Amino acid sequence: MDLKRRDAMKIMGASAAAAALPAQASGHTPAVPLDLQSPEERLRTFMLIRHALDERVVVNWAKARYFGMVGDEMTPLFGVVSVVLTQSRPKAGGGYRSVSYELGYFTDHEGTTVIDTFDNPYTGETVTIPDGGYPPSVVLISADLEQRLEKPIPGMTLDHHISPLYQSDGQIWLTERVQSEALFPGAPKPFRYNDVSTYHASAQALADPEAKQVPSLVGYSNVVGWRPWLKMPADHPGHLSAFGSGRTGSRFAEVPKAWIDRAKVRRPELLQDPGAFLKSAWADS
Repeated sequence: MDLKRRDAMKIMGASAAAAALPAQASGHTPAVPLDLQSPEERLRTFMLIRHALDERVVVNWAKARYFGMVGDEMTPLFGVVSVVLTQSRPKAGGGYRSVSYELGYFTDHEGTTVIDTFDNPYTGETVTIPDGGYPPSVVLISADLEQRLEKPIPGMTLDHHISPLYQSDGQIWLTERVQSEALFPGAPKPFRYNDVSTYHASAQALADPEAKQVPSLVGYSNVVGWRPWLKMPADHPGHLSAFGSGRTGSRFAEVPKAWIDRAKVRRPELLQDPGAFLKSAWADS
């Protein structure tokens, strides 16, 4: 690994153990270089990095640390490990339909143990952390990389934005920004969630014409309103922010242990047969 790439990996927050991406199993030499100005190539590259071109279930994960941000003061709070399962199919007229399911567990700040309660340093109250996870949903991905929920959630606005892909030092880089807003029952104001994820994967692997999914590393950050379960006073200033890293196209064996340990107890069906779990979303769509 050359120095430039190593520096980039440090910036992304990836650990040394995760720094090397697995080689493509096919071993084919790319027939042509990637043309990232081509809409067709951009869609294909995006799907290879974020989803898959076939119907395999893709396991993506991220591990992050949350901080409370009040003015310029940064307070360590807790961690989170999140897993996203996706399965995609081409849709008529171009683009893809993708079933997506995310389940995150909050942890101690080091990310070693899932926690069920948290001592809020701002209020002095011990609060209960609810179980996460919404039902799987179908996302429509258009040929120009626009994304929207097939069935919008009442009261929620959701905006995805994909920045232009670019190539550097043998890697293809992709940045995705998500902004959402929702008003929960009893909440005095909308809850806003904004995150930015930057992915990078081997340009050689992505150029392989036989590739169906290419693993990538991801750097993740967000700016979020106070979680409702923190029970913050309505007029309390500040917000949450998280920073972390992860991987797409993983196996469950690569997912952080804290998430696996809790899923074995609370959601064993996800580990046993994620395809069967996602099947209900296809049936309802």
